[in-house]
Amino acid sequence: MFAALVSSAATSSASAAQLTLPALHLPSVAQIEAWLRGAAGWVLPSQESGSAAGKSHNASSTSTRSGSGNGRAPGHGKGALGAYTPVGAKTVPGVSGLLRKGFDPKTSTRVAAKSTATSTWYQNADGTVTRKVSETPVNYRTTSGD
Repeated sequence: MFAALVSSAATSSASAAQLTLPALHLPSVAQIEAWLRGAAGWVLPSQESGSAAGKSHNASSTSTRSGSGNGRAPGHGKGALGAYTPVGAKTVPGVSGLLRKGFDPKTSTRVAAKSTATSTWYQNADGTVTRKVSETPVNYRTTSGD
C-alpha cells in the first residue's frame, strides 16, 4: 500500500510551464467605492450641489465666508518662535595657536621601536609624529645583516 502511494506521488509531478493559476479577479472602482462607503464606515467628500459651469473661477475675499480678508491677523501665536536675529562673531582678535609643521627630513627622527616592515614612524621636532606606510616591506634586514 505504501509503495503504491509513493509511486503515484512521484508520477504526478509537473513542470512550471504545465502549472496553471486560477484567474485573478480585481474589483471595479464602483465596488471599491461601495466598500469604502459601507464596510469601512468612512465618509468620502462629495460636491455639495450643482457645477461651476458658467461661473468665475476667481473669488474675492468679500465673496467668501471669511468676511475679513484672508489669513490670520499678524501677531505672536502660541509656540511661535521670535524673529530671527543673527548671532555675532565669537572670535577674539589675537595671536593664533602655534603653527605645526610636521615632518621635516632634516629635524624628524626615525623611531625604530614603532616602525614595522611596511611602515616607518618619525618623531617630529614640533612634537607631532609621522607614519609613512608602504605596500611592500621597506624595513627589513638583508641576508648580510644590513
